[in-house]
Amino acid sequence: MDVGAPTSPHYRFQDYEGRTIVVVDYRETDRTTLMERVRVVREFIMGQPLGSVLQLTLVHDDPYPTVWMQAIIEAVREQKPHMRASAVVGLRRLKPVVNAVNRIAGRRIRVFDDESSALNWLIAESGEHP
Repeated sequence: MDVGAPTSPHYRFQDYEGRTIVVVDYRETDRTTLMERVRVVREFIMGQPLGSVLQLTLVHDDPYPTVWMQAIIEAVREQKPHMRASAVVGLRRLKPVVNAVNRIAGRRIRVFDDESSALNWLIAESGEHP
């Protein structure tokens, strides 16, 4: 993964057990910021090698605007070839939404209650040992 890429207010890199995780925080409530974040993250992920990205996405349980959900489903679909594994924290009540995204976009995104569990799963899914 090209961690030498410029940092962004829309995503950050986290080193966890010797692996680089891309962390995206969608807990923002401003719709313009949400849409810009989807666009910037999509562009970054699409520039990474195929099958290389470990991503942790942070969301809240409140409903998201329909236009944002449509944008995120399209981005998730496009990013699929670049992803190694994706974990989401914060969708306990909206887990059916992730199931729908998985089905529509052909992805396997796993939902967790806490960041630690999600990070541990991502490392296990990386298929590599530090």
